[in-house]
Amino acid sequence: MYFDLYRETALGIKAADPLAQVGGPATAMLAWIPEFTAWCAANSAPIDFVSSHLYPTDPQLPPARDNFMDAVANATQQAAAAGLPFLMTEYNAGLGSAADNNGYGKLDSSFAAAFMLHQHLLAQSVPNFISSSYWTFSDWGFEEQGVDPVPWADGQTKFGILTDEGVPKPVYRGMQMISQAAGDATLPVTPAAASAAGAAGVAAGAPAHRVFGAAAAPGAFVGATEGAVDVSASVAQGVVTALLASFNCTGAALPDATAVTLTFHGLPSPLPTAATLELIDSTHANARAVWEAAGSPTYSSRALVLAQLAASELVPEALALAPAGANAVTATVTLQPFAMARVRFSLV
Repeated sequence: MYFDLYRETALGIKAADPLAQVGGPATAMLAWIPEFTAWCAANSAPIDFVSSHLYPTDPQLPPARDNFMDAVANATQQAAAAGLPFLMTEYNAGLGSAADNNGYGKLDSSFAAAFMLHQHLLAQSVPNFISSSYWTFSDWGFEEQGVDPVPWADGQTKFGILTDEGVPKPVYRGMQMISQAAGDATLPVTPAAASAAGAAGVAAGAPAHRVFGAAAAPGAFVGATEGAVDVSASVAQGVVTALLASFNCTGAALPDATAVTLTFHGLPSPLPTAATLELIDSTHANARAVWEAAGSPTYSSRALVLAQLAASELVPEALALAPAGANAVTATVTLQPFAMARVRFSLV
């Protein structure tokens, strides 16, 4: 029985190093958490944390935009009831084919980057959620199904944020954006009253509006969703960074293009006039398209690997900032479905 095996293993680890942290049950689909913690308490089994695995395409999750983090929040409550923190030790943006994602595998496309930003924002308000680990870093070797030499492929062997040739996928660049956005302070994000977006999503051609206010207290993180658009903002060393994503649940339809208008308030004079825009979508930070254009070879030449590496990079483009009244500027960003974007400008 797993519970007995866990107890003997945990006791052995604690005997060797009392400071070592042990936990479990590391089940799939967040299963057996209350049963496991209760058994540990009743049988004097050491336990320092609760861990489990989840994928947004797991069969018990409803097809809803927030289904993944809703389930995680429930698991953290189960762990908290036992007085323990919760760790997500395996997850990614979903398993399966590319049939519902414009011909691209969910993990190989910008869908995974948009998924990451959405979950990152929601996770900020989930208490007792300590950490999460994306499955996996590289595509090279998957012990359950062996090595698949094709560098880009849909299916069950390509879970990495890097291809087995070392080329960053869009989700890698999305994580890069998120990790670099941590600032000295975050900025509140609120929909403008005149927003044309409704609860059902942003209609094609109708702009979504975001208003950024004065800096909040350091350490606070404020994200917001409106329809199918996520936005967060921070400021560090005089540089304002806004992250955006057009995201919905797996297989859900999104407009062909969503225009998001950003208005930044409370800025010092002189007002900035220019920003940079970096995109992750079907034509930006998309190395797979280069590989497909070369005929989708099983093994890439050195030149093709270098071309994919170049295509995977985040490339800054100029983005105009227009005055929007006293101490405010505005900018508009157009997002493809399941796209992610970063806007940055300096206040100095």
